[in-house]
Amino acid sequence: MFDADKWAIFAAAVVGAAAALMGLLVVAVSARRDILASRRAAATRGAQSLLLLTIPFVAGVLVLVPDQPGRLLGVELLLAAVVFGIALVLLNRRALRQRGESDHLARTLQLASPTATTIVGLVLTGASLSVDWGGGLYWFVPTVIVAVVGGVVSAWFFLVEEP
Repeated sequence: MFDADKWAIFAAAVVGAAAALMGLLVVAVSARRDILASRRAAATRGAQSLLLLTIPFVAGVLVLVPDQPGRLLGVELLLAAVVFGIALVLLNRRALRQRGESDHLARTLQLASPTATTIVGLVLTGASLSVDWGGGLYWFVPTVIVAVVGGVVSAWFFLVEEP
């Protein structure tokens, strides 16, 4: 649970899947530039989707670094969580400013969104590895699932919006 080398196959699969989804999203965004040109909120949603898919990619690459002590990996994952957390908070703030005041349900769901859940999962993974206690890399599994599903769902909403 704390030995990253035992997780290499899983991490490689995560990196490959995340890279493929990121590439598809970039192509889809290019094809739907009409949305980006007409709605700034759509650009924010597209950026959130891409960032959600980037998190498992970067975390998976960190797990794949050979012969890395678990505690060092934990610190790296915590630093990644801070960087991605700040970026997602900034994007979420921008998205909330772009929504109408009457959109209370969307604001509530934003608090429990995949972005927050993904960051919490990354923090749990990093903290567990750093102190060599708890679930270790088993926290990485639900974190990846939430990030990928959240990124895909967010991308879907981005792509089906009317310009």
